Amino acid sequence: MKWITVTALALFALAFARADPAQHMAAAEKGDAEAQYWLATYYADEGEPGKAFGWLKKAAAQGHREAQFALAAFYAKGVKGIIEKDLTESAWWLTKAAEQGHLNAQHNLGMCFAYGDGVKQDYVKAREWFRKAAAQGDEKAEALVKVLDGFIEDMNTQALWADPAQHVEAATRGDAEAQYNLGMCYVNNRTPKNQDFAKAFEWFTKAAEQGHAKAQCALSCCYREGQGVEKDVVKAVEWIMKAAAQDDVGAHYGLIWHYANGVGVPKDAAKALESLGKAAELGHVEAQYYLGRRYEKGEGGVIQDTQEAIKWYKKAVAQGHDEAEYRLEDLQRQKRDPGVEAFETTRRNAAKGDPRDQYSLGIFYAQGVGVKKDAAKAFEWVTKAAGQGHVQAQYSLATFYRDGQGVSTNHAKAVEWLMKAAEQDFMLAQYDLAECYRKGEGVGKDSVKAVECYRKAAEKGHPQAQYALGACHVKGEGVDKDVSKAVEWFKKVAAQESLFAKHLLDQYKAKGTITAKDIDEVDSKIFESYRKPAEQGNAEAQFILSACYAQGMGVEKDAEKSFEWLNKSAGQGYAQAQFYLFSSYEQGHNGVGKDEKKAFEWLRKAAENGYSSAQHILGICYQNGEGVKRDFDEAAKWIRKAAEQGDAGAQSTLGIAYQYGKGVKKDIATAIEWFTKAAENGDHTARNKLKELQAAQ
Repeated sequence: MKWITVTALALFALAFARADPAQHMAAAEKGDAEAQYWLATYYADEGEPGKAFGWLKKAAAQGHREAQFALAAFYAKGVKGIIEKDLTESAWWLTKAAEQGHLNAQHNLGMCFAYGDGVKQDYVKAREWFRKAAAQGDEKAEALVKVLDGFIEDMNTQALWADPAQHVEAATRGDAEAQYNLGMCYVNNRTPKNQDFAKAFEWFTKAAEQGHAKAQCALSCCYREGQGVEKDVVKAVEWIMKAAAQDDVGAHYGLIWHYANGVGVPKDAAKALESLGKAAELGHVEAQYYLGRRYEKGEGGVIQDTQEAIKWYKKAVAQGHDEAEYRLEDLQRQKRDPGVEAFETTRRNAAKGDPRDQYSLGIFYAQGVGVKKDAAKAFEWVTKAAGQGHVQAQYSLATFYRDGQGVSTNHAKAVEWLMKAAEQDFMLAQYDLAECYRKGEGVGKDSVKAVECYRKAAEKGHPQAQYALGACHVKGEGVDKDVSKAVEWFKKVAAQESLFAKHLLDQYKAKGTITAKDIDEVDSKIFESYRKPAEQGNAEAQFILSACYAQGMGVEKDAEKSFEWLNKSAGQGYAQAQFYLFSSYEQGHNGVGKDEKKAFEWLRKAAENGYSSAQHILGICYQNGEGVKRDFDEAAKWIRKAAEQGDAGAQSTLGIAYQYGKGVKKDIATAIEWFTKAAENGDHTARNKLKELQAAQ
């Protein structure tokens, strides 16, 4: 189920100024619901969900609607170690809040009934709650009402066509509507022995000859497909034109295909456009969307007109057309400063307590996107998100404390937040925490804990962690000396193109062992052997030198010099360096601040130079409209390039594209082919997808 806001602790606004909780405790303990709710918001903000939950229950039990809504969110998501996910209980508390007029509760309760989350699926009740939310100005709820109107109408229609017997008497008397319905019964019956296109054709003919527009369309379809009668595209056009003359919306939409392809009539782009326009005017949602596309691109016989495109997209969106909504958002962003617009939208949502938006707002302040750079504000908003358990915010907050961004440098605080992120299995935090334990930075030196953290990150594929863990096994730091285990880890990181690990494995083959001295010598040897060619302009050597400075291998660790050499290598077109430069700007690593625009530029360059990981990520950017206009065709193109190079993740993503027809024609057989390739390459998502598709067959 899609809630208006997602994280449980973010579902109620922190509407009161932060004050001493003792001021409210006495009143809360005496049963004051407002004070109880205030304490819940306070403890949520302080990162104590258990206490927040306890006070919410008390306030909600007294009828406090904001508390009831927040409590529903707790049950919807569950909070580890505090409360299990319980959608039934969530729906119960949503109902309590919705009955008191809580807009978001009404919207979310509508979603519960629409999806059957915690309640029996019921489109009529879902529509009822969406209508209540729409009456309070909820535009999305208003659009959902229209969508459900269509669902309910379809269900009623299907019920009408379930049993032919209910229409026979009236149809025999000559009732055109009954004749049409009887024909549809014979078409729609899913039992092969009862499906009878010949009888359907017979009844459609009777109704069509009486001027029944939908029967005329159905009769046209019979002639076009050769169902119940010999195929005759001329007669198909004859009957669909009769229906179109009565302004039947389906007939106008069907005529587009005939005119566009010259089937049963001469090919005529102008008439195809005319039929598209009429269908759109009459409310056909797909016609509205495609007419919007034509105006947006200036194709299919129309001049490019953004305003007209927006007009038709809006009409389609009002009927719940998802793709039209994406296109509309893109066009509207083009008319405004995208940075300012994104900042304002994020700021409004962050103020409501959504940790994702709080984190994003912090990054906007850090990067100066849509607002003047402000490190203190960045720190403030990232702190709010981190306090609600947002793992990326926790990791970013650790870097703020470590680097003194918007706050005084505090290595102990940095470690505190790294621990929180690491507890949520965030790989980068686990590696950084291991480094802190190894160096005794912000925490006491502890080689055993360092190894523990290295192992967690290494098992997720972090190459530096894998290398460090191998080195620990060689040196016996925090773990027993075990060269065979070290070799296992060096092999893993060598598979990720680690030059250092490859050299150590060569040493192992030659000598039959690896020593601590070998590790130090290899690091120094690689640095010295690549320094001169790097200085002479060799792009690969520059990339390797960058890695040496980044990891402190054979030289003192130096983020600025690492970035300098990485930039030189990328500037010469070295694809791997371009990809790492993308990662630096995207994550704010290697001594540079986050910069999404520059990150995207380097991602594209790496993709254009054939780097498969970059091609895959670029394809996903096009899929999601991140940093570029949403374009499923372009997404499929880049994902395919990566998949054809053997990238398992890209193969899995391409399989999903074929499964749902995103940027490619829907083709389950081809989806299975790509999922199989990805699964063979070790992709878990692909393995699950194969099971899902096999179970459905």
